Amino acid sequence: MNGDIKTSPVNKLRSRIMADSYRYEALSEDQGEDRADKASRWKKKKCSIYPVALIILIISIVSLTSYFLWDKYNRKSVNQPCLTEQCVINSGSIIAMMNRSVDPCTDFYEYACGQWINDAIIPPDTSSLNAFYTSSEKINLITQQLLTEENGELNSNAVKKAKEFYKMCMNTEQIEKLGTTEILKIINNLGSWTVTTDAVSGTWNNETWDLTTAIASSASVGIHPLLYMWVRQDSKNSSTNTMDITQSGLTLRQREEYIKNAEKYKKGFLDFAIQYGRLLGADDSVTDKMNKVYDFEKSLAEIFVPKEELIDIEKTYHKITVADLQNMLNEQIDIKRYLNMITKSKISTNTNIIVPTPQYFRKLGLLLANTDREVLANYVIWNMLQALPAYLPGEFSEAALQLSKVESGVKDIAPRWKRCVWKASGQLGFVTGALYVNKKFSKDNRNEVDEMLNNVKKAFINGLEDLTWMDEETRQIAIDKAKAVGNMIGFPDWILQPEKLDEYYKHVNMTEGHFLMSYLNIRRFDVMKNIEKLHKLPDRTEWEMSPDQVNAYYNPPNNDIVFPAGILQPPFYDSNMPVMIKYGSLGMVFGHELTHGFDNIGRKVDKYGNLHNWWSNSSSEQFTEKSNCMKDQYSNYSVGGTQLNGEYTLSENIADNGGIKFAYMAYKLSGHTSNVQLPGLADLSDDQLLFLGFAQAWCSVSTAQQTKLSIMSDVHSVHRYRIIGSLSNFPQFSSAFNCPANSPMNPGKKCSVW
Repeated sequence: MNGDIKTSPVNKLRSRIMADSYRYEALSEDQGEDRADKASRWKKKKCSIYPVALIILIISIVSLTSYFLWDKYNRKSVNQPCLTEQCVINSGSIIAMMNRSVDPCTDFYEYACGQWINDAIIPPDTSSLNAFYTSSEKINLITQQLLTEENGELNSNAVKKAKEFYKMCMNTEQIEKLGTTEILKIINNLGSWTVTTDAVSGTWNNETWDLTTAIASSASVGIHPLLYMWVRQDSKNSSTNTMDITQSGLTLRQREEYIKNAEKYKKGFLDFAIQYGRLLGADDSVTDKMNKVYDFEKSLAEIFVPKEELIDIEKTYHKITVADLQNMLNEQIDIKRYLNMITKSKISTNTNIIVPTPQYFRKLGLLLANTDREVLANYVIWNMLQALPAYLPGEFSEAALQLSKVESGVKDIAPRWKRCVWKASGQLGFVTGALYVNKKFSKDNRNEVDEMLNNVKKAFINGLEDLTWMDEETRQIAIDKAKAVGNMIGFPDWILQPEKLDEYYKHVNMTEGHFLMSYLNIRRFDVMKNIEKLHKLPDRTEWEMSPDQVNAYYNPPNNDIVFPAGILQPPFYDSNMPVMIKYGSLGMVFGHELTHGFDNIGRKVDKYGNLHNWWSNSSSEQFTEKSNCMKDQYSNYSVGGTQLNGEYTLSENIADNGGIKFAYMAYKLSGHTSNVQLPGLADLSDDQLLFLGFAQAWCSVSTAQQTKLSIMSDVHSVHRYRIIGSLSNFPQFSSAFNCPANSPMNPGKKCSVW
């Protein structure tokens, strides 16, 4: 999802991000309990979630104070009570989320999150409410202020460009004044189509229209009908860059939406497309023409390689020549000319490329040969248009909302200021990241965070040394890889140096008063920056996420883990948090990303980031057996009658299980123990609070549509089972809560990989 991220769908699987950031237009890959009924009550109550939370907090503080007075005179404890403002706030936040009527050994997710889930109301402009959303909302508000202040602390040409872009986005009067003139010109420049007949959009000519030229022109601004070419590190030689060409070009978020419950999604597609066409001046024939475009996309989806088959990085590594790919396409696309147009280089037929989905391209040639050229032309234009409604007059966003309602269950469009922050952050992320870091990120926190991360690494290495199923030679290679994992915390230092920030964005040109054209200029810049890598050695210090994102990721080619400043805030981290809560929340994130280097995908890459088998046969067999246990475990979970996909989510489930295990071990290694009681929580041990901190960072509610979409498409399990699945496998959790044998949270059969 996803709008503004600069990596391909395949790379997204490889990067193993914690959860997709809420700044992205789609807001996907984050889910929770199905709470569509809560969302419907939002407008009736006409209130913000923040005042509600404040009221809950105030009530909690009063209750806690009363409780503490009772506790003080009725109980004795070896620890000192803490009634500082921060302790009371921490306790109030924790207690307000809990449902203490639930047995933690029966359903720990409900125990930790139950009250919050009951009170939560999903805002109408999103499909999920959880820590990722609320943390991103805080950053959005800060970013808005920084983009609108006249004389900020950071002043550079790059900052001026970001502020100008935001200002153009907010200037709805100018956007409405320009109307559809610019988008119709773009249609003409792409070779036109037959849906509109306006003179500005041109007249489609069957004799002169060329598919290769049309899709290459679209790809030059980062929109990819039929195929997606991007430059990345070679998986078998991470010291070089190569071209990767894979399947692409669907309007709906997932291939499955064209296949399962297709009529519902088809209606959303057509409501969007037909209304869009009419806004551009189409006549009644738009219905028939967009139906044919949908039918073509459905045929395209049917030849897409299923997502489950894209997980195995060994099976998707196909190094072939441009000539080989041309043979697959049966001359329907001139792939050499396509690549030369995009790269502006001399690509030969002997040039090596990586093609993860050769079976798709073998079928694509036949599909294109059997599809009417008019339908292909209309499809290519539509593929461009469906990415652009946010940059056009407001009616186009209303049209796009029709599809979003069906796919994710959102009720309304986000406020204009928020959408403009998303656009500025998505397109100029290192600028907005610099503004945020300079204003809000405490560089002193880096030392504590770095110490925590090093403790998690030590715990992981200790865990490797204690494994009984891994032979000694494989174990030593694994330890060497773990020791070699690089840390990238907060932000790249260069973004706070105005001259370097300006240098990075020097080729971004803003067309004053023209929001759409400025956006396309940035997209051209993004494509150019990626293409430049073809002629350079990989930059192992490069960040694939901007610092203001609430996320984290492991990067296999560089064997490093990255934690942007955006995630180093509550509920994941605060310098004033009790240390066990820090390890339960942020420590788990550290452990999660580190474990990705050794999951079913990461284990196939060595410490240098190269794909090759460094495992003995016996250790590999043991790993497969243990991971199959986890695959079966999660496949037995279901939400609303829909079963989870334990195979597709395996890497994330392994990472979740490793994450909490090594966070717990790291806490024990740290030597930090609590010598105070949190008011109202005196009956909970430090270990119990650590597990509570972990669970509460993942409390989540989602619309019914988003929950279904997440189960269908997300590499992560739904939040409930990220908690229940990992903790029910962890003996130390059962010991901490004295869970009886064979209780739901202490099953007789447990799965453990690392």
